Amino acid sequence: MGELSLVQIALIVAHFIAIGLGYALLMAGAQSGGPSAAEAEAVNRHSEIKPSVGQLQWRVVLGMGPFAAGSISILFLPILRSRWYTILTGIPFERRIVIHRIFARLFVGLMLVHGVGVLVLSEFEGLAFPSHNSAGLIAMLLFLFVAATAIEPIRRAHFDFFFRSHYVFIAALVATFFHAPLITILACAPVFVWGCVALLRVALVLRNRTTLVSCRTLPGDVTELVLARDGFHAEPGQYVFIGDPLLGWELHPFTVSNYAPRGGTDLRPAGTMRFLIKAAALGPKPREWTSQLYNAVAAWEATGAASDSSSESSFNSQAAHLSGSQRRTLAARGDAPLHMRFEVLVSGGIGVTPNAALLEALLAPDGPYGRPDKIVFVWSSRGADPFATWFPHLLAAAADDDSVELELYDTSVHTKSDDSPSRLRSRRIHPDSSSSAGSSPSSSASEEQEARRRATSSSSSSSEDGYSSAVSVSTSLCDSLDVRGGRPDIGSLLAELPERAGVFVCGPMALVDATVAACSEFGHHVHTESFLF
Repeated sequence: MGELSLVQIALIVAHFIAIGLGYALLMAGAQSGGPSAAEAEAVNRHSEIKPSVGQLQWRVVLGMGPFAAGSISILFLPILRSRWYTILTGIPFERRIVIHRIFARLFVGLMLVHGVGVLVLSEFEGLAFPSHNSAGLIAMLLFLFVAATAIEPIRRAHFDFFFRSHYVFIAALVATFFHAPLITILACAPVFVWGCVALLRVALVLRNRTTLVSCRTLPGDVTELVLARDGFHAEPGQYVFIGDPLLGWELHPFTVSNYAPRGGTDLRPAGTMRFLIKAAALGPKPREWTSQLYNAVAAWEATGAASDSSSESSFNSQAAHLSGSQRRTLAARGDAPLHMRFEVLVSGGIGVTPNAALLEALLAPDGPYGRPDKIVFVWSSRGADPFATWFPHLLAAAADDDSVELELYDTSVHTKSDDSPSRLRSRRIHPDSSSSAGSSPSSSASEEQEARRRATSSSSSSSEDGYSSAVSVSTSLCDSLDVRGGRPDIGSLLAELPERAGVFVCGPMALVDATVAACSEFGHHVHTESFLF
């Protein structure tokens, strides 16, 4: 996710606050003079009993209700998942999620001031008001349940539970309607728009058939999907929402790893998109969708159906669900450091996917971003297998290009700080030539592991300072790729550049933070990507 400037943040917050205040004032006017007669009588009664609790305190507490309802309406504007809304606002979906959380916290705060304040000031006799306070208490408890299940530890560890529990807000809105009908109707206007957009999106997803051209598992607990849909277009840096009917109707966001409008470097058919999806946590019965997908594809491979294109159990030609890109292109975003003489792409693990798509676009003769004088592609991974299997054709093309400098690091190899050179076992990994979209893997997972064991041989070389050592990873597509042990020294790499460069980084936060710090020190223009929502 790219960095927001202070001006952009101010404009975004001011935009939504203005809408929120407008709704809150409209709803406050809808109250027609304040509390009901019964509530006003209670206010007067408690003001006489407790002089410290006067009209002002009650009006402040009761006045928080319309403002809380106004923040409800704003909650749904940022999460409108529409490509046209993204283009109109210029704010990508993952940034609007942050705005959604800000207003959610604001709503919870206002709701607690209103609900708890009424109970405290009335000494918990507020429930006896001959009005709708019981419904209000039920609504408050339901909204608190939704908020509690959305805290980060629960959201990260039990996303499915978090996602489904969010729909409790429908029951909470119903209870709110019985508490304050007119205010709820006004507040639900954006909710109605959100519901219409959601239904339209579902209809478009079902209408526009997306074909699963091929799928297979790759080393590193990664699933490769190649999808095709007529009239669909995505560029580097964009992500789309993908769903598999066999695993449920929920859509999940994934970055476009390669896009081939005229055929890709890995010989995929024109108009196809390739996705590499990392399994979160494997097990016999995983909860994560990414792990379920990996297990399903691995089971399909183990049955031998992968080698039989006519098999009825084949995944090929299965329908998939694909929702439109939720981010403007890099060229349309003013913060992306494109069209510079030096471009540096820094990746860690599966974070290579957006940078691989960008590298493919930069190497294309008629690419959308032009051709820089120098491209430095830095990729660190736990193990050497991803270098030979995830993007073999792309790395082979980059290795043959004099304008590209490849910096590949195997972080599973721990380097030594003493003078003795660190040793790194070399692997001779032969990637499956079926990485093209129209092919399928012909060996099971166990056969692949056995092939890797047979292919292992030892040879190494070390750098002069003993910090890293190189390994020759030979493939049928690329004679030699120098893979170093340890982690990249981003600061030293950026310090050697002769002029200001454009830097794209995606990966673990430690790598992103180190790259951003180095860019700040040496004056490079940095753009960050994140998979976190």
